[in-house]
Amino acid sequence: MNRIIKTLLVSMIALSLCHTMIGFTFPRFSDTEVSIGNTFTAGVWENDADYLQVNTTCSCLSWISGRGLVLTKVTNTGASDITIDKILVDWDKTSSANITRIVIRRKFAPTGFWTGSEPAGETLDGSDYTLVASDLRPKYVSFWFDSNMCGNTFTIRFILGDGSTKEVTITPDSCWSCGDNG
Repeated sequence: MNRIIKTLLVSMIALSLCHTMIGFTFPRFSDTEVSIGNTFTAGVWENDADYLQVNTTCSCLSWISGRGLVLTKVTNTGASDITIDKILVDWDKTSSANITRIVIRRKFAPTGFWTGSEPAGETLDGSDYTLVASDLRPKYVSFWFDSNMCGNTFTIRFILGDGSTKEVTITPDSCWSCGDNG
């Protein structure tokens, strides 16, 4: 038995040396992948925008003057607080109107987010507004302008504290269609 083991060991060593001297190698594990022009992302990346819900069902222009885009609802469906850091408001650039105010409120408790006078397409850096985690009571966002905005379509981009964004487009009706008078 001893002789058989010695013979096997000597044979394996000789075979190994022979392949090494000749240049043969045997791959134990081998894999080749070729990818040109592709991007691979692993994992699930969550950000604040995934949990910011924007409801524009009843968004409308105020019935008195058409100067306010009102009743846009925002809620946080996530487990962590979300901060609205900036808001970009865009509309028909042929209009000479300026946005003058953005208010975020919980029904009758308004909080001024931003005040000024800017044309369409400007990013407005307001007072950070925190939407508390899992507070499903909607907050209402109102956008006020210096002239009548009837006939405009609005693009609103919420820029959140983590840098993520949520964008919506609103083509408002009058407020009477949602049973609210502004």
